Order: sequence, then C-alpha cells, then structure tokens
Amino acid sequence: MGWLKWKGQLMPKFLILEKTPSPIRAERVTSVLEMPNNTPIIYQTNGYKTVPININLGFRPGVFDRNFFNQYGGTDFASDAEIIALGKDEILNLQFDSTYNWLQGAGTLTFSNDDDKYWNAVCNSQIVPERMSRRLRRLPVQFTCMPFRYALENEVEEVTLRNYSAESYDGNIPYDGTEPSEPTIKVTGSGEIGIYWGGNFVKLLNVTNFATIDVPTRRVYDSEGHVILNAVSGDITKLRVTDGMHVIIDKTCTKLEVKKNTRWR
Repeated sequence: MGWLKWKGQLMPKFLILEKTPSPIRAERVTSVLEMPNNTPIIYQTNGYKTVPININLGFRPGVFDRNFFNQYGGTDFASDAEIIALGKDEILNLQFDSTYNWLQGAGTLTFSNDDDKYWNAVCNSQIVPERMSRRLRRLPVQFTCMPFRYALENEVEEVTLRNYSAESYDGNIPYDGTEPSEPTIKVTGSGEIGIYWGGNFVKLLNVTNFATIDVPTRRVYDSEGHVILNAVSGDITKLRVTDGMHVIIDKTCTKLEVKKNTRWR
C-alpha cells in the first residue's frame, strides 16, 4: 500500500490509499484560431495547465489516530480508551469528519511513489455525497495541482568559483530538473557585483556583506533584509537555472550560493 502526505501531514493509519497515481505531466497551453477558408492557426504558449489527480481513500473499521482526531476532528481525547468506548460507528464518524477537515484548502502534496518531490495543490474533498461515502467506507478525492513538482530537499549549495579572467570568476551549477527553475541566489561581497547568468546580465550596486536575489518573489534584499530593487540593474526574472548552467561573476564577489528550487514537469 502507498501513502500520501498533505500539507505536511502524513495520512493517518486508519486511511488506505487504494492506488498511487500514475506519473502525469502538465499539458502545455495551446490555442487554435479557426480561419475561414484556410488552415487553423495554432498558438503554443510557455504556460501549462493545472494537473488533476484523482485518488480513492478507504477506511479501516475500528482503527483510529487520537492525535489526528484531536487536530482535525474538533475533539479533545485524553486517552485511546475514550475513543474505544465510543464504538465502531462513532469512530467511523470521527474518521470521516477529521478526514474531510484535513482535505480542505491548499498545500503541498507528496505520494509514496515519488517521495522526493511535492506538488503545490488545492483540494476539494467533497466529491460524492457524504452519506454514500460513509456507507461505502470509500472517499474519492480530487487534487488540482499546479503544473510543476518541486524537490523536497531544497538545500542551499555553494558554487565552486574558478578564475575566469583578471576581473571575474566563473562556475557551473548542476541541474537535474526538467523545467527551468526560479532560484534564490545569495551573493557575498562588496561594492558593485556584475553577474552573467546564462546569457543574462544583472548588476548589484553598493553591496555590503551580501545581497540575496529571490527570483520567485521578484525581490532583492540586502544583508539586513531590506528590499533594494533600486540598487539593481538588469532583469532578475531571467535568472533561471537550467541544465549546464554557466555563471560568470565579478571578483568583487567572494562567495556565491544558490537554492535551485528544482522543478519537474
């Protein structure tokens, strides 16, 4: 049997994931413009559609998870004996109520057959009438996932810098994702620091100690956490990590660190 983890919470032991979902890739957004008396024109953008993932959860009769009930069932059981005394029917009601509450909103989603990655997803647990689910002890659930999966282990890595010229270093950033990622880049040094990143140029001005380029949020921070976009030239949104990434950076930089935010389609 497989498992799932939703919003950082491993599914409780009274649930059964009937089948882990098969690998699926996001579909690229494509538009077709019908032309009178001519061949249709097809437009393919750089965007991707959301990915629906459908699963079925089964319920183990009489099995419970007191911590899960207390967290998602609105209960306050001090001991397992209090739950056992309720009987199987009431335990089943607690199983369903806490599971419905758990499977709400948005969060991260991980499955056991791809356990080093996660989706950003939204869940609506009420797929079928609740009474039917309780009678069948089976709950169909649909997650709507954003197009990419991300690495669970997303550590900061130091780039090995080599002498490139009298005024600059260079280095390579290994990457095993299938889609360009939006990294977080920490540049340690002082003064003006120019960065040639995969053919794109960005310059940081008046750096003291270090600056952090956070591409996902489109912001640049100084060493005290203040936003300093007015001290940056160039387009930071173009700083992506891809396979065979090569970086050239001024020698006013003493250390370059990257959190790649690796992603897969």
